[in-house]
Amino acid sequence: MGQSPAKATPAPAASMNATLRQHMTLLEQQRLCLQANLTEPQPEGLHCPRVFDGISCWDPAPAGTTVTRPCPAYFQGFYEHNQMQKQCMPDGTWFFHGEHNRTWTNFSSCHIAPESSGHLLPDEHLTMINYSDNDLIKVWTPVIKNISRAGYGISLTSLIMAMVIFCSIRKLRSCPRTNLHMHLFVSFILKAGMWVAMDVVSYDWLGPGYSGSWVCKMVTSITQYFTMANYSWVTMEGLYLFCLIYLALFSDHSSITPYILLGWGFPICFVVPWVVVRALMEDFYCWRVNINNGFFWIIRAPTIFLILVNAVLFVCIVLILMQKLNSSISVETRRYRYR
Repeated sequence: MGQSPAKATPAPAASMNATLRQHMTLLEQQRLCLQANLTEPQPEGLHCPRVFDGISCWDPAPAGTTVTRPCPAYFQGFYEHNQMQKQCMPDGTWFFHGEHNRTWTNFSSCHIAPESSGHLLPDEHLTMINYSDNDLIKVWTPVIKNISRAGYGISLTSLIMAMVIFCSIRKLRSCPRTNLHMHLFVSFILKAGMWVAMDVVSYDWLGPGYSGSWVCKMVTSITQYFTMANYSWVTMEGLYLFCLIYLALFSDHSSITPYILLGWGFPICFVVPWVVVRALMEDFYCWRVNINNGFFWIIRAPTIFLILVNAVLFVCIVLILMQKLNSSISVETRRYRYR
């Protein structure tokens, strides 16, 4: 009997071999990095230490600098003609990404096609791009983003329709309470619009090289302002209703100017100091990443305060309405008895 023809190597085996070779290459790069740490002298002055980030070895860098290097050609799916970046902080430590809970290297440009084509690599070439081995993030991030886009789109459409109705009916426009609602709707529209704009700008691909762009910082600052203004206007609605029910000092013909000034002015008192602090002390990554969470509390704390105030107003309004409802029921009961 003749020999049976040799079977072709299945595609999964070839893929596995490529993955093994990739891991062997990374292990060799890690070994060389550790060897350099042991044999090469350390530089003088404040420097970030030599480190292996899982893909590439970074030499010591002076504090307060951003190191830019070509993307490694040995890594699958990387364009070697593009640049990767790693930031050495002023205190001599590599930039620590709070969301990933580890030091972070910006590889975002490495898997972008050259500028002549402007396309991303196919997904099959990015199987090893996430060296944190968290495939759930890669799978679910696009799904969450699409849900977010759909939600903001529906919200914007509904709010714009409501604003058109308010503006087209004169009786509604002449009512102070309706004007208050319109300001609330405008805050919702501006907040949703800014988040959509940020998504269009696609900050996922911005790295340390864009930290000096005033455009991205302005977009981030305006987004933070409208986000806080949205919470502020929800509180103004609750405050107006509370005063209308409990204090009985305001009516539909009362001035809403104090609410307008407070609703739009309150966030400025906190967003402006946050902008100054970020510009002077944490001018990194278009102000989208919070290296020092203490600075973010400048705008987080008043937002939490507004939420708590709104919750207290809600409870007070509910108690007042229940009290008035019980009083009206008691009056009707007494009238029924004396008939």
